[in-house]
Amino acid sequence: GITRSSSTFYNIGTYWVAFERSAFRVDNIFQGCEISLFIVPGYPEYVVMASVLHDDVDDYFRKRIIHYDKPDYKVLSISPIALNGNYYRWHIQAVKKVL
Repeated sequence: GITRSSSTFYNIGTYWVAFERSAFRVDNIFQGCEISLFIVPGYPEYVVMASVLHDDVDDYFRKRIIHYDKPDYKVLSISPIALNGNYYRWHIQAVKKVL
């Protein structure tokens, strides 16, 4: 069958945000999402976050299977097409783009 993966979104006011692999998927789905970097003590690499405005993502949420649906937290199925590409290559490019 078709393999599905999930992405986790967190509500931070006017934005939904996703981190790392979920951010990779969000960046593939929502062109023009904002990319931010974080430094986590004890973690050797930057953590990448993708931000999408509520208005841009609400319609997308309505068309997806949502496994956890809370006001500040959603986990939803992501189609395999959103997994296309190389996460590691994307991560390096995302870091370079912000720095």
